[in-house]
Amino acid sequence: MVGSGRSGILQTNWDHRIGTDTNVRAMRAPEGSLDALMALVPELGAAEVPGYSEFVMAIKQKAFQQAQGIAQKSFQGLMDKAHMDAQQLSDEHNRYMTATQEQYARQRTQFAHAIDVKDRNNQNFVDYAANQTYYLNPETGGRGTLPDIPGAARYAVPSTTPGWWVQLQPILH
Repeated sequence: MVGSGRSGILQTNWDHRIGTDTNVRAMRAPEGSLDALMALVPELGAAEVPGYSEFVMAIKQKAFQQAQGIAQKSFQGLMDKAHMDAQQLSDEHNRYMTATQEQYARQRTQFAHAIDVKDRNNQNFVDYAANQTYYLNPETGGRGTLPDIPGAARYAVPSTTPGWWVQLQPILH
């Protein structure tokens, strides 16, 4: 008997069965002498059961249909489980890919920030070594590097307001 176990795999199992065994006996006789023996047939208990063959075929057909139904139900269950497992794997893959892409974006951002910090620190060192300072014009937001002049504390530039001057502020890169 075919069935499915806990894991959904088709397995063969033993099952209790009640059935009928039919014996067929034949008698042979020399030609022309069978008619004399036919009188003995009822005494031997041999008799044709009307509709027996059709009855047996109907039972076998019903058993076959039941087995086919069980097999189809089992197969459909396996297909449904396979579909659910495939969907679950697809969902897990999509979650993994999303997490990986987010992690990649974070790492790229961190890397870009680290490179920016290094570039600014490098430029600050270059300014120090070249004896120059990086300045911000607080009025316009403009930035620029000017050489350090011995004895001068700071730079001032003309303001946008006529007659006024704006003192530049030293800043780091």
